[in-house]
Amino acid sequence: MMAPVSAGSVVKVLCQPGQRVTLPCSYHYEDQTHISQLSVQWRSPHNQLLCHYIKHKDFQNCTMGYTMTYSPGTITLTIQQVRVEDFGAHVCSVSKRHEFSDYSIELANASGDEE
Repeated sequence: MMAPVSAGSVVKVLCQPGQRVTLPCSYHYEDQTHISQLSVQWRSPHNQLLCHYIKHKDFQNCTMGYTMTYSPGTITLTIQQVRVEDFGAHVCSVSKRHEFSDYSIELANASGDEE
């Protein structure tokens, strides 16, 4: 389940515990010369660093159970097997040169059970 994300808005993604889910983070993409200094961090609802990506160093590091995919304008976080503690607001922080933006993606329990 994916939907575009814009700065300041919150996107809600529904899933159930045990499912695999992909959270989208879309940012304003410029030509290659301006995007070479791109850095992205995905954080959990509990502010744990889940993935970190640095484009100019071609560096990516994710906590086990999480993967990140980069394409110009979009960076997704995939949770291989959703746990109850994954529900809540995930933050995708995008840094480009001197520009910083945070995007919030809310992962909600589709079964309606309380977290």
